[in-house]
Amino acid sequence: MSFIREYRDIVEFIYFLSGPLMLIGIVLGLYQLKVLKHDISIRVQRESLLLSLKILEDKLTQFDKDVRDTFNSGLFNDYPKFHGEVSGFTKADIKCKNNWLTEINSNEHFKFSNSVDDCLCHLERFAQYVLSGICDEHHCYKLEGSTFIHNVELFQIYVANARENDHDKTYEYIVKLYNHWSKKTKHDKLLKNHQELNEELKQADLPKSHPIIGKS
Repeated sequence: MSFIREYRDIVEFIYFLSGPLMLIGIVLGLYQLKVLKHDISIRVQRESLLLSLKILEDKLTQFDKDVRDTFNSGLFNDYPKFHGEVSGFTKADIKCKNNWLTEINSNEHFKFSNSVDDCLCHLERFAQYVLSGICDEHHCYKLEGSTFIHNVELFQIYVANARENDHDKTYEYIVKLYNHWSKKTKHDKLLKNHQELNEELKQADLPKSHPIIGKS
């Protein structure tokens, strides 16, 4: 008892001091947790970007190689040339002015058709990676969105020939990503035009109307 009485003031001081110290410790712990979460978020974004760039580079490199082998290597100089219009991604959207449909679907050109399929498979896998969230869509669109759209339009006739209707699963990811990025491209162009018009309006002087005679 004498020990407690002797050190009572010190014990009470420690007791009352422990509350603020504990609070400070909690605040510091929460701050460290926030910093850690921010650091993890940045690291995940960086790794996602690096993965997206690698997949993007690999798929485009493979695609470009197969395109050269198919159309520029001399292996298929007699491949069927399409004459007409294609307005969508199904066979019903093909308006052919020659016998291309008969030739491209014949056994005579099956090796060429297989080579075209190899090209499209690279675009399909890339579209799968983007739409599934494996790749960072925002960065992929900024880096190669216009290139992807251009390549799909070049191969649109072959995609359409492979699809019976809009619900066909063949090259469905190519079609989905193409439609999605085409809408984004249109939106971006409209937004840019809108901003340019606003800037012109700010700089333009509005002529004053001439007053009516007799009215000051």
